Amino acid sequence: MKINKNSQLCIFIATSLISYLLYNYHAKIWGIMEKIGALATGLALFAAMYQGYVAWKAASLTREANSQNLFQQKFNLVLEQHNDSLVRVREWLKTNSYTDKKLTTDLLVSEIRGHEQLSPYMRILYHTLKSIKEELPIINEPDEKEIIKIQKKYTSLVRSFIPNDILFLVACNASVVDGRIFEINDSESYSYYNSLLKRFDFFEHLNIKNDKKVYLEELSHQVAQKTYESCYLYYFNENVTKGADNKKNPHIKELKEFLSNPNFFICLAYNLKNRAVITENHENNSLKISEMLTNSLNHQIKKLNEKDLISYISIKTDEFYKGRIEQIIHSKNNIYTDVGYHTSSYIKGLYFGPDVIELFVSHMRFDVQKKEIIIFRDSFHSALRKIITNTSWHHNNQPWYQYSIEKCYNEIVKEISPLIEELLSFINKLNFKNSPSEILKNKKEELQLSVRSLFN
Repeated sequence: MKINKNSQLCIFIATSLISYLLYNYHAKIWGIMEKIGALATGLALFAAMYQGYVAWKAASLTREANSQNLFQQKFNLVLEQHNDSLVRVREWLKTNSYTDKKLTTDLLVSEIRGHEQLSPYMRILYHTLKSIKEELPIINEPDEKEIIKIQKKYTSLVRSFIPNDILFLVACNASVVDGRIFEINDSESYSYYNSLLKRFDFFEHLNIKNDKKVYLEELSHQVAQKTYESCYLYYFNENVTKGADNKKNPHIKELKEFLSNPNFFICLAYNLKNRAVITENHENNSLKISEMLTNSLNHQIKKLNEKDLISYISIKTDEFYKGRIEQIIHSKNNIYTDVGYHTSSYIKGLYFGPDVIELFVSHMRFDVQKKEIIIFRDSFHSALRKIITNTSWHHNNQPWYQYSIEKCYNEIVKEISPLIEELLSFINKLNFKNSPSEILKNKKEELQLSVRSLFN
Protein backbone atom coordinates (compact mmCIF):
# COMPACT_ATOMS: atom_id res chain seq x y z
CA MET A 1 0.00 0.00 0.00
CA LYS A 2 1.41 3.41 -1.01
CA ILE A 3 1.60 6.20 1.56
CA ASN A 4 0.85 9.71 0.32
CA LYS A 5 3.15 12.61 1.00
CA ASN A 6 0.98 14.10 3.79
CA SER A 7 1.01 10.83 5.69
CA GLN A 8 4.74 10.49 5.24
CA LEU A 9 5.17 13.98 6.62
CA CYS A 10 3.04 13.21 9.73
CA ILE A 11 4.97 10.03 10.40
CA PHE A 12 8.25 11.89 10.10
CA ILE A 13 7.14 14.65 12.46
CA ALA A 14 5.77 12.14 15.02
CA THR A 15 8.90 10.05 14.89
CA SER A 16 11.06 13.12 15.29
CA LEU A 17 8.97 14.31 18.25
CA ILE A 18 9.10 10.94 19.99
CA SER A 19 12.83 10.74 19.41
CA TYR A 20 13.25 14.19 20.84
CA LEU A 21 11.15 13.38 23.92
CA LEU A 22 12.94 10.10 24.49
CA TYR A 23 16.29 11.78 24.16
CA ASN A 24 15.52 14.66 26.53
CA TYR A 25 13.03 13.00 29.07
CA HIS A 26 13.91 9.33 28.94
CA ALA A 27 14.58 9.11 32.72
CA LYS A 28 11.18 10.47 33.69
CA ILE A 29 9.37 8.37 31.10
CA TRP A 30 11.00 5.13 32.33
CA GLY A 31 10.12 6.06 35.96
CA ILE A 32 6.48 6.49 35.03
CA MET A 33 6.52 3.17 33.16
CA GLU A 34 7.97 1.42 36.24
CA LYS A 35 5.20 2.82 38.44
CA ILE A 36 2.55 1.75 35.97
CA GLY A 37 4.07 -1.73 35.91
CA ALA A 38 4.12 -1.98 39.72
CA LEU A 39 0.52 -0.84 39.87
CA ALA A 40 -0.48 -3.42 37.31
CA THR A 41 1.34 -6.13 39.27
CA GLY A 42 -0.45 -5.06 42.52
CA LEU A 43 -3.81 -5.13 40.84
CA ALA A 44 -3.10 -8.58 39.51
CA LEU A 45 -2.07 -9.79 43.02
CA PHE A 46 -5.22 -8.30 44.59
CA ALA A 47 -7.35 -9.97 41.93
CA ALA A 48 -5.67 -13.29 42.68
CA MET A 49 -6.20 -12.83 46.47
CA TYR A 50 -9.85 -11.96 46.00
CA GLN A 51 -10.37 -15.04 43.86
CA GLY A 52 -8.67 -17.08 46.63
CA TYR A 53 -10.93 -15.54 49.31
CA VAL A 54 -14.03 -16.31 47.25
CA ALA A 55 -12.87 -19.88 46.87
CA TRP A 56 -12.07 -20.17 50.63
CA LYS A 57 -15.42 -18.67 51.58
CA ALA A 58 -17.23 -21.10 49.36
CA ALA A 59 -15.27 -24.00 50.83
CA SER A 60 -15.89 -22.73 54.39
CA LEU A 61 -19.61 -22.46 53.79
CA THR A 62 -19.56 -25.95 52.41
CA ARG A 63 -17.73 -27.23 55.47
CA GLU A 64 -20.15 -25.44 57.81
CA ALA A 65 -23.09 -26.89 55.96
CA ASN A 66 -21.52 -30.34 56.11
CA SER A 67 -20.76 -29.96 59.84
CA GLN A 68 -24.29 -28.81 60.53
CA ASN A 69 -25.70 -31.71 58.56
CA LEU A 70 -23.43 -34.18 60.34
CA PHE A 71 -24.42 -32.80 63.75
CA GLN A 72 -28.08 -32.84 62.85
CA GLN A 73 -27.81 -36.47 61.80
CA LYS A 74 -26.01 -37.38 65.03
CA PHE A 75 -28.44 -35.36 67.13
CA ASN A 76 -31.39 -37.15 65.54
CA LEU A 77 -29.84 -40.50 66.42
CA VAL A 78 -29.04 -39.41 69.97
CA LEU A 79 -32.52 -37.98 70.43
CA GLU A 80 -34.05 -41.22 69.18
CA GLN A 81 -31.92 -43.18 71.64
CA HIS A 82 -32.95 -40.80 74.41
CA ASN A 83 -36.63 -41.15 73.64
CA ASP A 84 -36.40 -44.95 73.50
CA SER A 85 -34.81 -44.98 76.94
CA LEU A 86 -37.38 -42.49 78.18
CA VAL A 87 -40.20 -44.79 77.10
CA ARG A 88 -38.79 -47.59 79.25
CA VAL A 89 -38.51 -45.29 82.26
CA ARG A 90 -42.07 -44.05 81.79
CA GLU A 91 -43.34 -47.61 81.64
CA TRP A 92 -41.47 -48.45 84.82
CA LEU A 93 -42.81 -45.37 86.62
CA LYS A 94 -46.40 -46.42 85.91
CA THR A 95 -46.07 -48.86 88.79
CA ASN A 96 -43.36 -47.02 90.74
CA SER A 97 -43.19 -43.44 91.93
CA TYR A 98 -40.45 -41.54 93.71
CA THR A 99 -42.27 -38.22 93.94
CA ASP A 100 -44.69 -39.72 96.45
CA LYS A 101 -42.07 -41.39 98.63
CA LYS A 102 -40.85 -39.75 101.81
CA LEU A 103 -37.16 -40.10 101.02
CA THR A 104 -34.39 -37.78 102.16
CA THR A 105 -32.27 -36.05 99.53
CA ASP A 106 -29.22 -38.26 100.00
CA LEU A 107 -31.23 -41.50 99.96
CA LEU A 108 -33.16 -40.46 96.84
CA VAL A 109 -30.00 -39.41 94.98
CA SER A 110 -28.24 -42.66 95.92
CA GLU A 111 -31.29 -44.67 94.83
CA ILE A 112 -31.44 -43.01 91.40
CA ARG A 113 -27.71 -43.23 90.67
CA GLY A 114 -27.61 -46.95 91.24
CA HIS A 115 -30.99 -47.86 89.74
CA GLU A 116 -31.11 -50.34 86.88
CA GLN A 117 -33.83 -48.41 85.03
CA LEU A 118 -33.16 -44.80 85.98
CA SER A 119 -29.36 -44.66 85.93
CA PRO A 120 -28.95 -45.68 82.24
CA TYR A 121 -31.46 -43.01 81.20
CA MET A 122 -29.63 -40.36 83.21
CA ARG A 123 -26.39 -41.22 81.41
CA ILE A 124 -28.05 -41.00 77.99
CA LEU A 125 -29.52 -37.59 78.85
CA TYR A 126 -26.10 -36.43 80.04
CA HIS A 127 -24.41 -37.42 76.78
CA THR A 128 -27.23 -35.78 74.82
CA LEU A 129 -26.70 -32.45 76.57
CA LYS A 130 -22.92 -32.82 76.40
CA SER A 131 -22.97 -33.36 72.62
CA ILE A 132 -25.12 -30.25 72.15
CA LYS A 133 -22.70 -28.09 74.10
CA GLU A 134 -19.48 -29.48 72.67
CA GLU A 135 -20.37 -30.53 69.12
CA LEU A 136 -23.03 -28.15 67.83
CA PRO A 137 -21.26 -26.04 65.12
CA ILE A 138 -21.45 -22.35 66.01
CA ILE A 139 -19.20 -20.15 63.85
CA ASN A 140 -18.13 -16.57 64.51
CA GLU A 141 -20.38 -16.01 67.53
CA PRO A 142 -18.38 -14.31 70.30
CA ASP A 143 -21.36 -13.65 72.62
CA GLU A 144 -21.72 -16.54 75.11
CA LYS A 145 -25.36 -15.67 75.77
CA GLU A 146 -26.14 -15.99 72.07
CA ILE A 147 -24.30 -19.30 71.93
CA ILE A 148 -26.40 -20.65 74.83
CA LYS A 149 -29.53 -19.34 73.13
CA ILE A 150 -28.68 -21.34 69.99
CA GLN A 151 -27.86 -24.46 72.02
CA LYS A 152 -31.09 -24.16 74.00
CA LYS A 153 -33.08 -24.65 70.82
CA TYR A 154 -31.89 -28.24 70.92
CA THR A 155 -31.94 -28.77 74.68
CA SER A 156 -35.47 -27.39 74.91
CA LEU A 157 -36.53 -29.93 72.30
CA VAL A 158 -35.04 -32.70 74.42
CA ARG A 159 -36.72 -31.39 77.55
CA SER A 160 -40.10 -31.19 75.83
CA PHE A 161 -40.24 -34.99 75.74
CA ILE A 162 -39.56 -35.39 79.49
CA PRO A 163 -42.63 -35.47 81.78
CA ASN A 164 -42.55 -33.56 85.06
CA ASP A 165 -42.10 -36.58 87.35
CA ILE A 166 -39.02 -37.75 85.45
CA LEU A 167 -37.68 -34.18 85.20
CA PHE A 168 -37.89 -34.11 89.00
CA LEU A 169 -35.71 -37.23 89.17
CA VAL A 170 -33.23 -35.70 86.70
CA ALA A 171 -32.91 -32.69 89.01
CA CYS A 172 -32.32 -34.95 92.02
CA ASN A 173 -29.77 -37.09 90.24
CA ALA A 174 -27.30 -34.31 89.51
CA SER A 175 -28.06 -32.06 92.50
CA VAL A 176 -25.30 -33.41 94.78
CA VAL A 177 -21.84 -32.66 93.34
CA ASP A 178 -19.58 -32.73 96.40
CA GLY A 179 -19.38 -34.02 99.96
CA ARG A 180 -20.04 -30.78 101.82
CA ILE A 181 -23.70 -31.51 102.55
CA PHE A 182 -24.23 -35.18 101.73
CA GLU A 183 -21.53 -37.83 101.64
CA ILE A 184 -22.37 -39.79 98.49
CA ASN A 185 -19.64 -41.68 96.66
CA ASP A 186 -18.35 -40.23 93.38
CA SER A 187 -20.50 -37.10 93.60
CA GLU A 188 -17.71 -34.97 92.09
CA SER A 189 -18.18 -36.72 88.74
CA TYR A 190 -21.66 -35.15 88.48
CA SER A 191 -20.39 -31.57 88.59
CA TYR A 192 -20.24 -31.20 84.79
CA TYR A 193 -23.70 -32.73 84.44
CA ASN A 194 -24.94 -30.23 87.01
CA SER A 195 -23.32 -27.33 85.13
CA LEU A 196 -24.97 -28.38 81.86
CA LEU A 197 -28.41 -28.44 83.47
CA LYS A 198 -27.82 -24.98 84.91
CA ARG A 199 -26.39 -23.65 81.64
CA PHE A 200 -29.50 -24.63 79.71
CA ASP A 201 -31.92 -23.63 82.50
CA PHE A 202 -33.25 -27.14 82.20
CA PHE A 203 -35.72 -26.86 85.08
CA GLU A 204 -37.29 -23.50 84.29
CA HIS A 205 -40.67 -25.24 83.84
CA LEU A 206 -40.29 -27.89 86.55
CA ASN A 207 -43.38 -28.13 88.72
CA ILE A 208 -42.33 -29.07 92.25
CA LYS A 209 -45.23 -30.67 94.08
CA ASN A 210 -44.88 -29.59 97.66
CA ASP A 211 -47.73 -29.28 100.15
CA LYS A 212 -45.84 -26.95 102.45
CA LYS A 213 -43.76 -24.15 101.00
CA VAL A 214 -40.74 -22.89 102.91
CA TYR A 215 -40.32 -19.16 103.46
CA LEU A 216 -36.64 -18.32 103.49
CA GLU A 217 -36.80 -15.82 106.35
CA GLU A 218 -38.86 -18.17 108.53
CA LEU A 219 -36.42 -21.00 107.84
CA SER A 220 -33.47 -18.85 108.89
CA HIS A 221 -35.24 -17.79 112.07
CA GLN A 222 -36.19 -21.36 112.92
CA VAL A 223 -32.63 -22.64 112.42
CA ALA A 224 -31.07 -19.80 114.41
CA GLN A 225 -33.48 -20.25 117.31
CA LYS A 226 -32.36 -23.87 117.61
CA THR A 227 -29.02 -22.45 118.78
CA TYR A 228 -30.70 -21.83 122.12
CA GLU A 229 -31.64 -25.50 122.26
CA SER A 230 -28.00 -26.47 121.65
CA CYS A 231 -26.92 -24.23 124.52
CA TYR A 232 -29.60 -25.72 126.75
CA LEU A 233 -28.47 -29.27 125.98
CA TYR A 234 -24.88 -28.36 126.75
CA TYR A 235 -25.78 -27.92 130.41
CA PHE A 236 -27.93 -31.02 130.72
CA ASN A 237 -26.53 -34.49 131.12
CA GLU A 238 -27.76 -37.59 129.28
CA ASN A 239 -29.92 -38.82 132.15
CA VAL A 240 -31.99 -35.67 132.24
CA THR A 241 -32.43 -35.51 128.48
CA LYS A 242 -33.20 -39.21 128.17
CA GLY A 243 -30.11 -40.11 126.22
CA ALA A 244 -29.97 -37.05 124.00
CA ASP A 245 -26.64 -36.72 122.23
CA ASN A 246 -25.25 -33.24 122.83
CA LYS A 247 -22.83 -33.63 119.91
CA LYS A 248 -25.66 -33.57 117.37
CA ASN A 249 -26.21 -29.83 117.96
CA PRO A 250 -29.89 -29.22 117.17
CA HIS A 251 -29.21 -25.89 115.42
CA ILE A 252 -26.96 -27.55 112.82
CA LYS A 253 -29.19 -30.61 112.64
CA GLU A 254 -32.20 -28.37 111.95
CA LEU A 255 -30.47 -26.80 108.94
CA LYS A 256 -29.51 -30.18 107.53
CA GLU A 257 -33.05 -31.46 107.96
CA PHE A 258 -34.26 -28.72 105.62
CA LEU A 259 -31.58 -29.71 103.14
CA SER A 260 -32.69 -33.33 103.44
CA ASN A 261 -36.01 -32.37 101.89
CA PRO A 262 -35.51 -33.11 98.14
CA ASN A 263 -37.91 -30.35 97.08
CA PHE A 264 -36.04 -27.77 99.10
CA PHE A 265 -32.61 -28.98 98.07
CA ILE A 266 -33.45 -29.00 94.34
CA CYS A 267 -34.55 -25.37 94.55
CA LEU A 268 -31.35 -24.53 96.36
CA ALA A 269 -29.12 -26.47 93.96
CA TYR A 270 -30.59 -24.97 90.76
CA ASN A 271 -31.71 -21.60 92.16
CA LEU A 272 -35.40 -22.25 91.48
CA LYS A 273 -37.03 -19.34 93.26
CA ASN A 274 -40.56 -19.28 94.61
CA ARG A 275 -41.24 -22.95 93.99
CA ALA A 276 -40.74 -24.92 97.21
CA VAL A 277 -38.72 -22.00 98.61
CA ILE A 278 -40.39 -18.59 98.76
CA THR A 279 -37.91 -15.72 98.35
CA GLU A 280 -40.14 -12.95 97.02
CA ASN A 281 -39.95 -10.92 100.23
CA HIS A 282 -36.18 -10.98 100.39
CA GLU A 283 -34.57 -7.54 100.22
CA ASN A 284 -32.23 -8.51 97.36
CA ASN A 285 -34.03 -10.93 95.08
CA SER A 286 -31.24 -10.83 92.48
CA LEU A 287 -29.08 -13.08 94.67
CA LYS A 288 -29.05 -16.86 94.43
CA ILE A 289 -31.13 -18.76 96.97
CA SER A 290 -27.97 -20.07 98.63
CA GLU A 291 -26.66 -16.50 98.95
CA MET A 292 -29.99 -15.30 100.34
CA LEU A 293 -30.03 -18.14 102.84
CA THR A 294 -26.46 -17.43 103.94
CA ASN A 295 -27.16 -13.73 104.45
CA SER A 296 -30.43 -14.40 106.22
CA LEU A 297 -28.91 -16.99 108.54
CA ASN A 298 -26.02 -14.71 109.45
CA HIS A 299 -28.50 -11.90 110.17
CA GLN A 300 -30.57 -14.14 112.44
CA ILE A 301 -27.48 -15.48 114.21
CA LYS A 302 -26.38 -11.94 115.07
CA LYS A 303 -29.75 -11.33 116.75
CA LEU A 304 -29.23 -14.16 119.25
CA ASN A 305 -28.52 -12.80 122.74
CA GLU A 306 -27.92 -13.94 126.31
CA LYS A 307 -31.18 -12.48 127.68
CA ASP A 308 -33.31 -14.53 125.31
CA LEU A 309 -31.14 -17.57 125.99
CA ILE A 310 -31.74 -17.34 129.75
CA SER A 311 -35.47 -16.98 129.13
CA TYR A 312 -35.40 -20.00 126.83
CA ILE A 313 -33.45 -22.08 129.37
CA SER A 314 -35.90 -21.11 132.11
CA ILE A 315 -38.96 -22.13 130.09
CA LYS A 316 -37.40 -25.39 128.87
CA THR A 317 -36.19 -26.33 132.36
CA ASP A 318 -39.59 -25.71 133.96
CA GLU A 319 -41.35 -27.63 131.18
CA PHE A 320 -38.98 -30.55 131.56
CA TYR A 321 -39.33 -30.89 135.33
CA LYS A 322 -43.06 -30.38 135.25
CA GLY A 323 -43.40 -33.16 132.69
CA ARG A 324 -41.19 -35.53 134.65
CA ILE A 325 -42.97 -34.76 137.95
CA GLU A 326 -46.40 -35.33 136.43
CA GLN A 327 -45.25 -38.62 134.96
CA ILE A 328 -43.83 -39.85 138.28
CA ILE A 329 -46.84 -38.79 140.36
CA HIS A 330 -49.36 -40.34 137.97
CA SER A 331 -47.41 -43.59 137.75
CA LYS A 332 -47.19 -43.89 141.56
CA ASN A 333 -50.82 -43.07 142.35
CA ASN A 334 -51.79 -46.70 143.05
CA ILE A 335 -53.78 -48.74 145.57
CA TYR A 336 -51.99 -52.05 146.13
CA THR A 337 -54.65 -54.59 146.95
CA ASP A 338 -52.44 -57.66 147.52
CA VAL A 339 -50.21 -56.85 150.47
CA GLY A 340 -49.11 -60.41 151.17
CA TYR A 341 -47.38 -60.97 147.87
CA HIS A 342 -46.06 -57.43 147.45
CA THR A 343 -46.88 -57.72 143.80
CA SER A 344 -47.82 -55.05 141.27
CA SER A 345 -51.52 -55.85 141.55
CA TYR A 346 -53.11 -52.43 141.95
CA ILE A 347 -55.84 -50.04 140.94
CA LYS A 348 -55.33 -46.35 140.16
CA GLY A 349 -56.37 -43.45 142.37
CA LEU A 350 -55.00 -43.56 145.89
CA TYR A 351 -54.54 -39.79 146.33
CA PHE A 352 -55.34 -36.46 144.65
CA GLY A 353 -52.52 -36.09 142.15
CA PRO A 354 -52.65 -32.32 141.35
CA ASP A 355 -51.84 -31.38 144.96
CA VAL A 356 -48.77 -33.60 144.99
CA ILE A 357 -47.68 -32.27 141.60
CA GLU A 358 -48.07 -28.68 142.78
CA LEU A 359 -45.88 -29.41 145.82
CA PHE A 360 -42.89 -30.14 143.59
CA VAL A 361 -43.59 -27.94 140.55
CA SER A 362 -43.82 -24.78 142.66
CA HIS A 363 -40.36 -25.39 144.16
CA MET A 364 -38.42 -27.12 141.35
CA ARG A 365 -38.16 -24.16 139.02
CA PHE A 366 -35.28 -22.43 137.29
CA ASP A 367 -36.19 -19.02 138.70
CA VAL A 368 -36.19 -20.28 142.30
CA GLN A 369 -33.03 -19.42 144.21
CA LYS A 370 -30.63 -22.27 144.75
CA LYS A 371 -30.71 -22.02 148.55
CA GLU A 372 -34.51 -22.32 148.51
CA ILE A 373 -34.30 -25.46 146.39
CA ILE A 374 -31.83 -26.93 148.89
CA ILE A 375 -34.20 -26.13 151.78
CA PHE A 376 -37.06 -27.76 149.88
CA ARG A 377 -34.93 -30.82 149.14
CA ASP A 378 -34.39 -31.39 152.86
CA SER A 379 -37.95 -30.73 153.99
CA PHE A 380 -40.45 -31.99 151.39
CA HIS A 381 -40.79 -35.52 152.88
CA SER A 382 -43.25 -34.76 155.66
CA ALA A 383 -45.33 -32.53 153.40
CA LEU A 384 -45.48 -35.26 150.77
CA ARG A 385 -46.64 -37.93 153.23
CA LYS A 386 -49.28 -35.56 154.64
CA ILE A 387 -50.70 -34.73 151.19
CA ILE A 388 -50.87 -38.39 150.18
CA THR A 389 -52.65 -39.30 153.41
CA ASN A 390 -55.07 -36.35 153.51
CA THR A 391 -56.10 -36.57 149.84
CA SER A 392 -56.61 -40.34 149.85
CA TRP A 393 -60.15 -41.57 149.30
CA HIS A 394 -59.65 -44.48 151.71
CA HIS A 395 -59.23 -43.18 155.27
CA ASN A 396 -59.28 -46.39 157.31
CA ASN A 397 -56.92 -48.85 158.93
CA GLN A 398 -57.08 -51.59 156.30
CA PRO A 399 -53.62 -53.23 155.95
CA TRP A 400 -53.51 -52.66 152.18
CA TYR A 401 -54.34 -48.98 152.70
CA GLN A 402 -51.39 -48.30 155.01
CA TYR A 403 -49.16 -50.39 152.76
CA SER A 404 -50.23 -48.38 149.68
CA ILE A 405 -49.55 -45.06 151.44
CA GLU A 406 -46.07 -46.16 152.41
CA LYS A 407 -45.21 -47.69 149.05
CA CYS A 408 -46.37 -44.69 147.02
CA TYR A 409 -44.49 -42.31 149.31
CA ASN A 410 -41.25 -44.30 149.04
CA GLU A 411 -41.50 -44.64 145.25
CA ILE A 412 -42.07 -40.91 144.77
CA VAL A 413 -39.15 -40.02 147.03
CA LYS A 414 -36.95 -42.53 145.23
CA GLU A 415 -37.53 -40.90 141.81
CA ILE A 416 -38.03 -37.25 142.77
CA SER A 417 -34.89 -36.92 144.92
CA PRO A 418 -32.48 -37.51 141.99
CA LEU A 419 -34.39 -34.90 139.96
CA ILE A 420 -33.79 -32.29 142.64
CA GLU A 421 -30.07 -33.11 142.64
CA GLU A 422 -29.98 -32.84 138.85
CA LEU A 423 -31.68 -29.45 138.95
CA LEU A 424 -29.09 -28.21 141.44
CA SER A 425 -26.29 -29.62 139.29
CA PHE A 426 -27.75 -27.88 136.26
CA ILE A 427 -27.84 -24.54 138.04
CA ASN A 428 -24.25 -25.04 139.23
CA LYS A 429 -23.09 -25.56 135.63
CA LEU A 430 -24.61 -22.25 134.58
CA ASN A 431 -23.04 -20.43 137.53
CA PHE A 432 -19.62 -22.04 137.80
CA LYS A 433 -18.70 -23.98 134.64
CA ASN A 434 -19.22 -21.85 131.52
CA SER A 435 -21.46 -18.82 131.40
CA PRO A 436 -24.46 -18.77 129.02
CA SER A 437 -22.80 -15.94 127.08
CA GLU A 438 -19.69 -18.08 126.45
CA ILE A 439 -21.71 -21.09 125.36
CA LEU A 440 -23.93 -18.97 123.13
CA LYS A 441 -20.86 -17.46 121.47
CA ASN A 442 -19.45 -20.93 120.78
CA LYS A 443 -22.71 -22.28 119.39
CA LYS A 444 -23.18 -19.25 117.14
CA GLU A 445 -19.68 -19.75 115.75
CA GLU A 446 -20.43 -23.44 115.13
CA LEU A 447 -23.51 -22.55 113.12
CA GLN A 448 -21.72 -19.82 111.15
CA LEU A 449 -18.91 -22.24 110.33
CA SER A 450 -21.42 -24.84 109.18
CA VAL A 451 -23.19 -22.29 106.96
CA ARG A 452 -19.90 -21.25 105.35
CA SER A 453 -18.83 -24.83 104.74
CA LEU A 454 -22.17 -25.78 103.18
CA PHE A 455 -22.82 -22.82 100.91
CA ASN A 456 -19.55 -21.01 100.14
